[in-house]
Amino acid sequence: MRIEVQDLDGGVCLVALAGAIDIIGAQQLDTPMTTIANTHRSVLIDLSGVAFIASMGLRALIHITRTVTAKGGRVALLNPTPGVTGVLETNGISDLIPIFHDLQTAVQAVTAP
Repeated sequence: MRIEVQDLDGGVCLVALAGAIDIIGAQQLDTPMTTIANTHRSVLIDLSGVAFIASMGLRALIHITRTVTAKGGRVALLNPTPGVTGVLETNGISDLIPIFHDLQTAVQAVTAP
């Protein structure tokens, strides 16, 4: 699992993930994502490099979203692959965490008052 973190204008944290978010990938995400959730109020998670996501990966996305929203922040998903989108929609994650396919629109969504 590759994790790249970039701070964008307006206090937005862009987290680009690549690889499989299976049991091992989810474990690798745990510490960095917890740190990001605790230190940012606007988080975009770029899933364009994720080919597979398992239930543990969904749990990780839900955890960061709950942590960020509990302090009044917002999380959005960016550019998931079609296979990952299907998993997110089937499991209702897309109802909890909005999905965007355009960076500018996603940034506006997590920074809107």
